[in-house]
Amino acid sequence: MPAIRKPVTSNKETKIRSPIFDRRDRLAFHKNPRFYMQWVNDVKNDVNDYLDAGFTFVSEDERWGKESDIDVGKSLDSRASVNVGRAGGLENVTAFLMKIPKEEWAEITAPYKKEAQNALKQMTRQKQALNEQEGEDGFYGGLSIK
Repeated sequence: MPAIRKPVTSNKETKIRSPIFDRRDRLAFHKNPRFYMQWVNDVKNDVNDYLDAGFTFVSEDERWGKESDIDVGKSLDSRASVNVGRAGGLENVTAFLMKIPKEEWAEITAPYKKEAQNALKQMTRQKQALNEQEGEDGFYGGLSIK
């Protein structure tokens, strides 16, 4: 039998208790329009590669929309992180939320976008050539039912 949510009363407020095992998105975060944010698994030197590319860590406060920088004095580790399970044969893999300004992200991804656009243009040219050879829809042959 599923657990029933019971109201918890304290003074004049009524709060609804959420069962611990309810489904929830553990990787959710507040999207900041100035930054591109991404979870990075701490495997195979990935975190260091992202740091070298210009990414920085996101604090737990910033993850939920509060403006702050990582404050080392606040706790031992205030970086936003979550245990994501297994990856690459390792157990207890941690993912860190990292960010980079959108302008820098656009510079990093520009060559890949151009490559994808070129591939799309090539496929479009091939389809047009096929249409000219075989017919408007790009198919040849026919099917008739008698």
